[in-house]
Amino acid sequence: MKDDVRKYIYGAVIVFIVGVLVWVGFIYTNACGFTLSCNRGAQVVERTPVPTLLPATMPAMEGPADVAASSAQCQVAAADLIGAWVEAGTPETDAFEFVDASGQKCESTYEEVRPLFIESNLWYSGSRSCVACHGTDVVTASAQLDLSNLAGIKAGSRRADAESNGTDILGAGKWTSSLLYDFISTSKADVPGHSDISSNLLIFAGTLLPEATPTP
Repeated sequence: MKDDVRKYIYGAVIVFIVGVLVWVGFIYTNACGFTLSCNRGAQVVERTPVPTLLPATMPAMEGPADVAASSAQCQVAAADLIGAWVEAGTPETDAFEFVDASGQKCESTYEEVRPLFIESNLWYSGSRSCVACHGTDVVTASAQLDLSNLAGIKAGSRRADAESNGTDILGAGKWTSSLLYDFISTSKADVPGHSDISSNLLIFAGTLLPEATPTP
């Protein structure tokens, strides 16, 4: 009889101890997880989150040679450079003259005009290149216009196929009357890629023309 009572007492004590350990273990695990450091139980430190830094895109510092090269170039609005080229008859290899932002006489070639149509991230930050929409396949190109080469630019827009000509976008050499000028100088929210174009975009292009020596 006494042995049975002892068994009951020992059993109850063991059950109680096991129950306490399980309860303590449950509380600890819930607060600290499966770790002895119990970092989850520490007081949360409030702080202002540090934003992710974008990669630096600052241009490299110019050395003496770079400074000399840039000083020999002219600074001009991209739209004005295209306009001077158009009014000069859109030459492919011959140089054409223009007046830069400082009123200086300069000259350039189509080689410096073409990148304005084929380079991305130029007219505004994140912009696609013009040829991304106005490419060589005039059937699928926006407005059936190919700006990838001189022949395509002169062939115009709304072309039936690659062999045909369309609507003149160069205004017959009158830049400010041309469709191309209108689409560059005027923001068009309804035309993809044209809503943020800045006609005041300044670029380095061309070279200064030597000043004429006055006749004595």
